[in-house]
Amino acid sequence: MTRRPRSAGVAAVLLVLLAPGALWAWDREAHQAVALVAEARLRPDTRRAVAQLLEGRPMADVAMWPDEVRNTTHRDTYNWHFVNIPLTAAGYDARRDCRPAARGDCIVAALERLEVILADASRTAHRRREALMFLIHLVADLHQPLHVSNNDDVGGNRRAVGEIGGALNLHSAWDSGILRASGKTVADLVADANRQAPGIEATSGAGGRYADWTAEGWRIAAQVAYRQLDGDERITDQEREAAMALIAAQIARAGVRLAAVINRALVPPPSR
Repeated sequence: MTRRPRSAGVAAVLLVLLAPGALWAWDREAHQAVALVAEARLRPDTRRAVAQLLEGRPMADVAMWPDEVRNTTHRDTYNWHFVNIPLTAAGYDARRDCRPAARGDCIVAALERLEVILADASRTAHRRREALMFLIHLVADLHQPLHVSNNDDVGGNRRAVGEIGGALNLHSAWDSGILRASGKTVADLVADANRQAPGIEATSGAGGRYADWTAEGWRIAAQVAYRQLDGDERITDQEREAAMALIAAQIARAGVRLAAVINRALVPPPSR
């Protein structure tokens, strides 16, 4: 294999670190699509409770708030947006992957806590509002394969790829580059998710625990995302189309599951 000059390697690293997507976030379109899919599936009582907590704002309007505050007023939530499950591991291990730190533990533990807070009517409206906004955002993040995997490269942020939709690293490619290169709008993503949602709901796809849901994205990262770069360090058009289908399915799952989480937290079914 040809060894690149040292200066070229340094330049490549700088490009990766400065590239859009190095902030660990699905693109705005994906987050808004997940929120819209979920909002359409809220039960009437839940919808009223959400409207009250969000003071009339649609869920899609607050979906990006957690990204806006994690480097400012909520620095202790930075690590809530991902979990670094090694590709060489057998799966999620809380003791290995979700250890407490100054900037938070991980997305799995955060979601578990946030759902409890949202469901607790004794908490202040402000605290429950923040919990809801984080849930809206983080359930979507949990379904981005590079948010739940790591190959000694900060979830793909340090793995350079040929430019795709403005992205220059693997993480940002799956955050936004593939979506943009495919010309997908929020409306496109919602329509596709709504087509897939009945199948997800019919097969109990909305069930399970947060830790269970990481396994799907982790497998996609291991079996698809990283393998796209084998031999050429780029995502071809054929690979982009295959990845887009997987991303669309993950957005659909996230929307259906987010609705289920909010429904059970705000208006739990009556006990038998």
